[in-house]
Amino acid sequence: MHRYFPLIDCTSDGLEKFPMFPGKDINTTCGTGFTLFEVAPNRYRMIAQDEHEPEDYKKYKIRCPKCGVAMDIKSPHITKNTLALYACKHCE
Repeated sequence: MHRYFPLIDCTSDGLEKFPMFPGKDINTTCGTGFTLFEVAPNRYRMIAQDEHEPEDYKKYKIRCPKCGVAMDIKSPHITKNTLALYACKHCE
């Protein structure tokens, strides 16, 4: 079953984001503005409540839900709300 991880800001500028405890429903986890959707083991798609352009979210440093290491972007956004696919090089 897929899991959704709400993202919270770790820095005052909001550029570093850390996932919180997972939920099974995006409606209960997207209150923070951003959510990571686990699409496969160690692969996470970032979902935004508001629309974003690529230049808006590429500056974010997204931490891995498992180990906390900053993840790499593996593929670009699908829509303005369904953003990049991230993977953790440490957990792969």
